[in-house]
Amino acid sequence: MKTKLTFLLSLTFLFLFSGSVYGQLSRDEVDRFIEYGDRLIESMDKQRKEHNQKQYPITNEDRKKFEEQLQLAKQGNAEAQKEVGRMYMRGLGTLRDGKKAIEWLTLSTRNGNSEAPYIIFYIFSNGVGEILKSNKEANRWLKLSAEMGYDLAQMTMGGELFFWQKWVYQKLCPSTYVEQYSNGKWI
Repeated sequence: MKTKLTFLLSLTFLFLFSGSVYGQLSRDEVDRFIEYGDRLIESMDKQRKEHNQKQYPITNEDRKKFEEQLQLAKQGNAEAQKEVGRMYMRGLGTLRDGKKAIEWLTLSTRNGNSEAPYIIFYIFSNGVGEILKSNKEANRWLKLSAEMGYDLAQMTMGGELFFWQKWVYQKLCPSTYVEQYSNGKWI
């Protein structure tokens, strides 16, 4: 996820368009807040990387589910193709393999599944297995998923900036946050 870039852009946007907020903060307070954000992002990236490299134990039940989904996927079932891709991505019922995950998810996307490109977006935005993190590829797949009508992709594209603006504003000036934001709208 483009967390750091989004965080910094949101902070910049907040300062540019909220003169009263900037006037309430000293330069030291802003620096401390940015330092806190950097540490938080670094910690989240480390945890995400460890999680995405983990190989789960392969149980007989998971292996059976994988084989069932694989048979359906080979017959052209887009939902099963997505599930096979997800299982390769997570290493459930099979060894983790990011390349095979992307192959099956791409096939599912070609067959009209709008969630599959969102999963590919996740793979590229976090770096799963041997697949390296790539914001350019992640954004391409996120856009495709949103264009295909997947609601979570549309919310991710539209809501990410708003979420960070709200969070930053809440952290920077909690006393005026309640006065400025009401019922999901800026006052």
